[in-house]
Amino acid sequence: MKTKSRKFGDLLTEGIYAVQRAESHSKKKNLDDIQEELGEAIKRQASTIEWYRKGNVPTSQFEIEQLARELFKLGSMSAEWLENFLKSAKHNNWIALRDELCIPGTNTPEHDDIFLYKRTKLYLHKQVRLDGSAVCLRQTEVQVTGDTPLSVIRQRMINLPTSMGQFQLNFLQGYREDDGSINAYVLATHDHLCVWAIEFDPPLLKGQKASYSYETFGHLYSSNSVEIEQQFKEGRRSQNFESWSVKMTAPTDELEMKISFPMNFPITLPSSGGFSVSVGVHEQNNERTLILNRNGFMARYDEKFRQWTMALHVSPAHFDHVYELKWLPP
Repeated sequence: MKTKSRKFGDLLTEGIYAVQRAESHSKKKNLDDIQEELGEAIKRQASTIEWYRKGNVPTSQFEIEQLARELFKLGSMSAEWLENFLKSAKHNNWIALRDELCIPGTNTPEHDDIFLYKRTKLYLHKQVRLDGSAVCLRQTEVQVTGDTPLSVIRQRMINLPTSMGQFQLNFLQGYREDDGSINAYVLATHDHLCVWAIEFDPPLLKGQKASYSYETFGHLYSSNSVEIEQQFKEGRRSQNFESWSVKMTAPTDELEMKISFPMNFPITLPSSGGFSVSVGVHEQNNERTLILNRNGFMARYDEKFRQWTMALHVSPAHFDHVYELKWLPP
């Protein structure tokens, strides 16, 4: 259902002019160029952006979210503008997106200087249950590469289930080469968002390694492909398949993602394949091909246990890249 909102159009125009001011240095940037770039971000023509400026609200939640992200970042927009923009567009998860972009400490990398350390290995294993909930084990091994001692790593999770009560975080015992300790604690919780920290006492020095693990319980996946297709047509989801993605927020030597589905739960792969690699809105097809050539992707059915498993192995996993496993439920 198409919606009109003069307020949405005015806020969109305000954001576009802010981008023009921010990006025009010696020469004023053309509005048409900005609208073309915004169109590319949502996979539309520049004329669509002009149409939206007249108060026509996008029916796709993906388009609303991408416009908000681009304008907030490029135009240095205020938190008040962001909230009003998302509300005027009736974004169905505006609180989570606002918190992700605006709450101090939640939109930062895992450490103030991501190049103080690297991950020598990141292993993630997610087990999906029949009710759509999931348990994910994350094991991380880090090594300090900078001269500054490493005292803390911050991590966050966004787009959680509708209430924090449906999300659980369980820290497991860590390991380090010396006699120091590894402590973990939650920094903040908000609607759809949790931020926590891994603390090293005393701080790790250059060359030292440590490992830590934790489990998360929550996240609801759809178990019905018909439901996914309907939500996609209505603009309530940006893609017509289910997925699990991980963004590299630090240099990583080796990434391993594995997802196990319930017994007697047949899955199929989307026509675009079972995984993707991207930076922002741009697909990294060369890296995807390289992973395939190295047999880094696997989707396998175990006849004995009647169970599907998918896995992705990448070495190295590049900073700021998003690695995503994709599937269709029954």
